[in-house]
Amino acid sequence: EVEGNGEVEGEEEGDEGEEDLEYEEEEEEEEQAVTVIVRVRPFLGGEGEDAWGNELPPAVTVSGEKSLRVVTKADTPNEATLQCSYDHVLAEDTSQQAVFEGTPIKPSVVGVARGISTCIFAYGQTSAGKTHTMMGDTSVGAGPGGGSG
Repeated sequence: EVEGNGEVEGEEEGDEGEEDLEYEEEEEEEEQAVTVIVRVRPFLGGEGEDAWGNELPPAVTVSGEKSLRVVTKADTPNEATLQCSYDHVLAEDTSQQAVFEGTPIKPSVVGVARGISTCIFAYGQTSAGKTHTMMGDTSVGAGPGGGSG
């Protein structure tokens, strides 16, 4: 039974029950946080070239651990550059292990195993890289998480 001061009746200060309560409160705060992770996917076959086979610069490049740069209408008088910031920004050559270990993905998965509800939501247009981000290299012969991804 909990008394008005938040202490559990029958337990002395410093008992394990109180520590568990504090830990659960910290977890509850984490559960409500939304974290945005952006992973730039590599070019697919033929995407990085113009009609004559010349290499094109990517429209999206990683400019820092938490930022990326978007160029629109490149090489035209209307070219514009946009700098965007997120909780985590991962380059196209980031390994699946680094995605798992270096972002809140691992704590979320561990939390699920402990019974904590979580959601990992991949959003983007067709061919934006959702499968690449979640599964890694899925080319012929490479299973989920396999390959060089």
